[in-house]
Amino acid sequence: SQPVDSREGDLAAEGEICLSPEILDVAAWGDDTLPVPQQLADNLSGLVGEFDKPHPDILAQAIRLYLFLGFGTEARQLMKAFPPETQDASVWLSLSYLVEGEVDPTGQLAPMAACEGPTALWAVLSDTERQGTAFANAAAVRLAFSALPSHLRQDLGPSVAEYFLSAGDQETARAIHDAMARATVGKGGNASLLAAEIALDRGDPAGAEAQVSALLDEPGPGQLPALIAYAEARAKQGFPVDPRVPASLSAFADAQGEEVVPGLTRALILAEAAAGRFDEAFNRLPMAPDAASDLWNLTLALAPDEPFLRVAVAEETPLPARVDAETRVGIARRLL
Repeated sequence: SQPVDSREGDLAAEGEICLSPEILDVAAWGDDTLPVPQQLADNLSGLVGEFDKPHPDILAQAIRLYLFLGFGTEARQLMKAFPPETQDASVWLSLSYLVEGEVDPTGQLAPMAACEGPTALWAVLSDTERQGTAFANAAAVRLAFSALPSHLRQDLGPSVAEYFLSAGDQETARAIHDAMARATVGKGGNASLLAAEIALDRGDPAGAEAQVSALLDEPGPGQLPALIAYAEARAKQGFPVDPRVPASLSAFADAQGEEVVPGLTRALILAEAAAGRFDEAFNRLPMAPDAASDLWNLTLALAPDEPFLRVAVAEETPLPARVDAETRVGIARRLL
């Protein structure tokens, strides 16, 4: 797609010309209140005309509807079968990955996080390296995200919120969570997980635990992140966990193989310690050294004298450099 003419306010942070907002206004390409089959039937009817050639306007309408529905793969298949003769096609291709929560291989939208309108939202989703967090247009992202259909808010919300959490912008992350919550009334999972992550980030582990406790026994893709958040929340409070928690996390780790979910090894270390398995936790520590301070604090809070001394003075478990000064003082006092 060709960018609009450059005008004041239409430049991204590093000088790129912003795309016209309507080119990326996914929220306007469907109706969240109508049944999906009805919308598909209405928009795909008459797609192919004489000589099996598609009508350009109907083709564009069908592609945009697929993107609105989050059917990125279907949108790409349709564009492959009937290549659109429009400059917007390259943008639709990028969106076809982003609505599915996938990485856009073109990366063409990533530099536009400072732009106005929906452009900022899709740029944030495209910016997997998080290079634009310092200048992202948070207000534009919040408005565009709130306008998305409920299913896209639920699916894309965690990625958008995590983007702003990584920049320390809790206010925007909270706004994204609230917009998700409005979209997931009665569904809950993603919104609760996001609320737990925000609570942990602002130092409220008790609030995080309350958000995810009800999700622990629910089967499905949300169970693993719920277990990770639960282990983190309990560890931050210095509380024990049921032995079934590290057992479940270990099963997930075994199933993941070499592609372990981020945070899983750390959560497993903390859960093992919180379940009284201190030797096992310290044996795993080299796999996630960032867990050192929390692991030592759990050990200080929960370990009886024998396992505490075993790990505190053993030559094979030297005190890692990552342990903060306050924790070191706590270890020294207990040894005394």
